[in-house]
Amino acid sequence: MAIKYTIKKEGDEVTIVKTGMKETFTLQDLNDIIKYNEKMKKETEDNLSLREAELQNIVGFYPKVLEMTDEELFRIAMYQDRKKDVADYKDKLKQFEEKLEEQYKIKELTNE
Repeated sequence: MAIKYTIKKEGDEVTIVKTGMKETFTLQDLNDIIKYNEKMKKETEDNLSLREAELQNIVGFYPKVLEMTDEELFRIAMYQDRKKDVADYKDKLKQFEEKLEEQYKIKELTNE
């Protein structure tokens, strides 16, 4: 079924009816959607430009990355992520050990 738009005007309110896949929205709704999508398009373009520049920067400093397979690059990225996770968990574990040590000492003072 083909999509068709019908415009309904009631006073100052303009409603657009989309048939073929029924959906009703106001002109203000449409303007809001357009504004949002324009904003998201701009953010996406900006993020794309930033990531492309970052890739070029990495290649400039480490041209060997161009010789690596996607699997090798994936494994390196995975290793880096896990290395950070391990460091974070070690820090967290140390914090809990210190808290528990202090709490055990306090509990011991109460003879409980």
